[in-house]
Amino acid sequence: MLRKATSKIPSVRKTFNLLLEQEVQKHKLDEKMDKVFTYAEKHEELTTELEVLYETIEERIRRAIKTADSNSRKTQFHSRLSSTN
Repeated sequence: MLRKATSKIPSVRKTFNLLLEQEVQKHKLDEKMDKVFTYAEKHEELTTELEVLYETIEERIRRAIKTADSNSRKTQFHSRLSSTN
């Protein structure tokens, strides 16, 4: 999507990407972005409504990245705990 996981552990990167994609699908960000992009291709300026939608999409993506990052790190932490037992 927008950012790749920085972990060198393949399972953490895979979890990050999976969680991020789930967040994008859950909030239908692809569909919303397509709406903004289609309008932008045809017109020089976005309407106020679409500008607000675009800003909302950006914020939601930032939050999705934070969620995916946090949860993939938890997965990494829990996998380390299980491997030490």
